[in-house]
Amino acid sequence: MATDAMTMKSDNDGGQARPWHDDFLTLYWYDQLARTDGDESFRKYDPSRIMRELLRLNADIYVLYAVSQMGDAYYPSRVLPAHPALKGHDYVGELLHRLKKAGKRVVLYVNWGTSHQPNWREIGPDGKFIQPWTTEYYVPCLLSPQQEVIRKVTRELTERYDFDGLSLDMYISYAHCTCPYCQPHLRKLLGKRGQVKDRDILRDLPAYYRWREEHTSDYLREINAILAAKDIVPFHNGFSPIWNRGGVGSLGWRNELNPYITEVYRYNANLEIKLHHAMKRTSCALITSTADAYSHVPIGPVEFQHFAATAKGNAGRILGVCGIGAYPDTTTSRRLLDNVRQTFAFYKRDAEFCRGAQPAGEVALVYSYDTRRHDLRDQPIQSHNFEFFGLSRVLQEAHIPWNALIAEIDDMLESLLPSRLLILPATTCLSDRFVESLIQYLRQGGRVLATGMPGLWKSADMPRRTYPLADALGLRPRGVRPSACFHVEDAYEPVVFVGRSYRVNAKSGVLRRYIPVGADRPVFAEKNILPADRPTDPLVIQNRHGKGTSVCAAFEPGGFYYEQGQYQVRELLESLLAAAYPPRLRQIRTNLPDTVEITATEQPSHRRRIIHLINKTTSGHYMGRETNRAIHQVVPVCHLELELRNIPAKARVSLAHMEGTVRPGRSLRVDIDKLEAYGAILIETP
Repeated sequence: MATDAMTMKSDNDGGQARPWHDDFLTLYWYDQLARTDGDESFRKYDPSRIMRELLRLNADIYVLYAVSQMGDAYYPSRVLPAHPALKGHDYVGELLHRLKKAGKRVVLYVNWGTSHQPNWREIGPDGKFIQPWTTEYYVPCLLSPQQEVIRKVTRELTERYDFDGLSLDMYISYAHCTCPYCQPHLRKLLGKRGQVKDRDILRDLPAYYRWREEHTSDYLREINAILAAKDIVPFHNGFSPIWNRGGVGSLGWRNELNPYITEVYRYNANLEIKLHHAMKRTSCALITSTADAYSHVPIGPVEFQHFAATAKGNAGRILGVCGIGAYPDTTTSRRLLDNVRQTFAFYKRDAEFCRGAQPAGEVALVYSYDTRRHDLRDQPIQSHNFEFFGLSRVLQEAHIPWNALIAEIDDMLESLLPSRLLILPATTCLSDRFVESLIQYLRQGGRVLATGMPGLWKSADMPRRTYPLADALGLRPRGVRPSACFHVEDAYEPVVFVGRSYRVNAKSGVLRRYIPVGADRPVFAEKNILPADRPTDPLVIQNRHGKGTSVCAAFEPGGFYYEQGQYQVRELLESLLAAAYPPRLRQIRTNLPDTVEITATEQPSHRRRIIHLINKTTSGHYMGRETNRAIHQVVPVCHLELELRNIPAKARVSLAHMEGTVRPGRSLRVDIDKLEAYGAILIETP
């Protein structure tokens, strides 16, 4: 199968053409930071030598700086000052021409930051200008005149150059800004006369962030309209779809981002990519190429490979590398170039069964942006995020392939029906349409595992008067207990938790009860964690509704597991998962260690299903005082067994990047001798 970046053929049934960027591609973000007062800036600038370095990487897409973090243009601009060290050279034009001649796609990079307009900075809670990270540049307020500067730069670039995409970066907020540019909008939003202060914003954070999302989305729409006139694709930084960055990015930007670009970090790359798919957007995951706090020191090849394997296994599309790349003089670390070249080759070697693949997990974990916004009322509580993280970890450790759904997008019954189990991780806010679809899903035989109290609110700022899932979940809420220590009834012994829980009346089977702490305090303990003698209120309820089954845990065990990692909590979570989705119903049984992630994708046009094995078994301990340990080694795992159910008898099964045997039968048995960083099982149905 062809692997070049220009392919327009579709891997979907019907053979319809798709955009050039919706493909299995590699991207090199050629970061070129250079101070205007630095002696080394552009000292060794040589377009021919730079081209030799870049083309050795064999990337499909290259990103070139047009406007730096300091607000300097790397081309002769009429809008911004050109970087003085370029001495009149057209950096953009000279590199762009060479890359296009080599048949590469090129994205131009424009940074929202500047070092030229200090009075445009955001103003923080203390009434002072915000200065994140460094004194060399800053991020202007999102309502400052920088808006018009970037509009003009965008028009200038589109009129002067022939390029494929434009990336607006660091269009972000670091504070609840109360600068003069924000004041008129804040007074209107909050209904306040006079000077609006940070404390006024804190009284209604959901409304503030909604306004921020609306304004920034509108601005991106303006920029995209300029690009669309020249068929240029927006490659804006969408930031993390999980963490809120001052009301920018995430669901509010969904319509303006495709691809959705996120700089992923070590332990949540799979979650970010799954949410890109849930947003129905082309996923672009960027690996940060340099070690934390050490500019130009590249991460190792094993760590790069770890990211690339995660992207492949989660149906990633574009895998990119970014970071503090080139030195100020325009040369680049040899290690970085070698590591990136190896990583891109490792990623692209599986284009045949990764191109056009879609997530095909058997379970769906539901994320709710309204709930995330609602959680802001109780800052710094991140109940929904932490619950999502903890339950995703349990699914990985149970080796259950899963997809992400977004409650605000996937709110119709047909979106829920493909999943054999729906997990609602403390999704406090659910719309009427999602609730009705969930009830119908249960009636038709679906299975649900819920934590917290799903659907208690209709939206971030609209509580419900009556609980709409009372019959479906077999319970009726009657209040919330604030975050505190308590125990959960268990057959072995009570399990300790700290967090929020709900008082409920159970209409159906009670699996676990709430146990308050007792009167005695243990020795050398900061908190009283000893359980009382007897359990009291219902806490975990199992219910039949129509043909379906639900299990609702009226507390937030996933978040506690994410933060504490205690094995007793994991065992309790596994028991809840087994009650909602018994092992006999699961599609995969295996002896894999917890550190191997199993995912599933499919290529409908090839009638191919792919089971990916991503080995995340890394060395656990090192000598020394390391706060953010690098990944130097993936430990191979051996003598693995998998049993795959519901595989057609005539299916052709093969293994990629691992040795083993396949034994057909009632269930397909796969014995793997050794798994290195990544392997795959390919199942093709004639």
